[in-house]
Amino acid sequence: METENTKKMPIFWLILGIAVIFLFGLVFYFFGSGGILKTILYMIIGLFILTILFLIVYAVFWLFSVHRVDTIHVNRQRILKSCLANPPKSESVLFFQGSDDWEYRKIGFITGLCRLLHKRKYVDPETKETKYDEYIEDCISFRKSLGFFSSLFTKDEIVRVLADERTNLNGERVYLKAMSFSPEKYGFFFLPNRFKGTDIKRIMSEEIHDVTMQELLKEEVNIVNDAIAISPQHQKALEKTNMQQVTETTGGK
Repeated sequence: METENTKKMPIFWLILGIAVIFLFGLVFYFFGSGGILKTILYMIIGLFILTILFLIVYAVFWLFSVHRVDTIHVNRQRILKSCLANPPKSESVLFFQGSDDWEYRKIGFITGLCRLLHKRKYVDPETKETKYDEYIEDCISFRKSLGFFSSLFTKDEIVRVLADERTNLNGERVYLKAMSFSPEKYGFFFLPNRFKGTDIKRIMSEEIHDVTMQELLKEEVNIVNDAIAISPQHQKALEKTNMQQVTETTGGK
């Protein structure tokens, strides 16, 4: 998601540059007489100390700050976790099948797979009754490279496809029946044809609602305790109980 933080980057670099120049001036003022090598050495030591102090302050700030829950991210991570728990038995590569306008292309290496079961509501054209049918959606996680450094600096992406949008998953090569992805939605990739019939928005809304309910259930006890603690009636009852306990302990004196 694009935020205004990118617009603030020039200001950040300007402040950082001024801080470095100011630090260099202080080091040169106190240690400049020792020569340029000594000045550079103390400059590096000063930057190292400031970096450690910054990390300590940032860690304390992060620890005591309130962290917002991004349910879209949480939903993506739980599906990715399921995918990675089911990796392919051998190296499997994901490709676009391409078309006459655009040849097939390698997407990356498959790192895992999980399946989701959905219900689709429709109206029977003959009986005019509302009915439901079930269908399976495959979530395929992939990465550009399987190397060690790739795992450190790149993240696993996930594409969600239906059975008729891919070839057999048991092969060394798995082809997606498209020439490209549609723009990313809700943290996942989809194929362009998917948006013709399937209600992606409805599916994702149900998933996000499920994740939200899970997060609320985790915090339910804390929410209730906080609500009781700030209740004036509860505070008065608590004070009355404490006074009664003190009176009983002192024998009414």
